[in-house]
Amino acid sequence: MAYDLEKMNSLGSLEKILLVLNDVRDKSETKGLSSIIVLRDDRFLDNVPKEDYENIISSLLEIGVLKDKKVVGYELVKRDDWEDIKETWDAYNIKIDYEKFNKFSEELINRIKELKGEKPKSNRLEFDLDKALLYINDAEIKVQKFSDQYHLLRIVFEDKKDLLKE
Repeated sequence: MAYDLEKMNSLGSLEKILLVLNDVRDKSETKGLSSIIVLRDDRFLDNVPKEDYENIISSLLEIGVLKDKKVVGYELVKRDDWEDIKETWDAYNIKIDYEKFNKFSEELINRIKELKGEKPKSNRLEFDLDKALLYINDAEIKVQKFSDQYHLLRIVFEDKKDLLKE
């Protein structure tokens, strides 16, 4: 089931999806923003049961936010005073498409705010070459045409894919 956020009206379901997204993001950040993370097959959160967690991950895979799920087995050896305790579990690797992940997270947060009656925050970041205007959220900043700032902004906003890196 792919998510159509505009049609989803259950605040509880949307918040569960957000909890799973935050869990995946946290897991990624512990690995230094790695795009590949490992999740236990029996993973759950306090407010998200195992079955719901699995369904949400499956849906995120279906819409391309997550991809390349590979089942792996993991083993952990704990040292006790008297013996080694071996623990094994099923797990899987998944790859995060950060562009889609961040876009979906933003849309999800805006939908939750909309259902709660809050005004969604604008995330506009553009530069209009003709008008020499920099748009940041709801603010407009006028830049003198052909100044050093103008040329810097022109270069920064030249390639949309590299914009996040800048």
